[in-house]
Amino acid sequence: MYDTLTEFQPDGTPSLDSRQRYLDKIFETGSESFEFVEKKLNGELFHLEVSGVRMKYNDEFVAVTYAKDVTQFKAMTKELVEAQAAEREMHERTQLMLDAAPIMVEYWDKDFNAIDCNKATLDFFGFSDREDIQNSILQ
Repeated sequence: MYDTLTEFQPDGTPSLDSRQRYLDKIFETGSESFEFVEKKLNGELFHLEVSGVRMKYNDEFVAVTYAKDVTQFKAMTKELVEAQAAEREMHERTQLMLDAAPIMVEYWDKDFNAIDCNKATLDFFGFSDREDIQNSILQ
């Protein structure tokens, strides 16, 4: 069974130590949930979400664990976070370029609500921030 253990967990803790700590916690408190990284026999790593409970079995307490493979979920979450960071960076770059433009640039929705504008627009009308211009146009 130890063939599936990685040498270390992502936090740098030796896997055997982590596993023992989680089992101790299950026996001590009656339950514990944690994430754990293991490997398949082919060496491929996978992430588990593990829940453990203490139960009586043949007049002795044992730890029973239930594990769910969350490898794909973690990969998708990482991709989403990276995509959101890229989108924020693109928005910041676009805003920097628009703010450097000497002409007024404004974004409007189909109901004539001001969505955003550049610095030249703020300076021209004398507004201190974008919320001021949005509020004044709506009045």
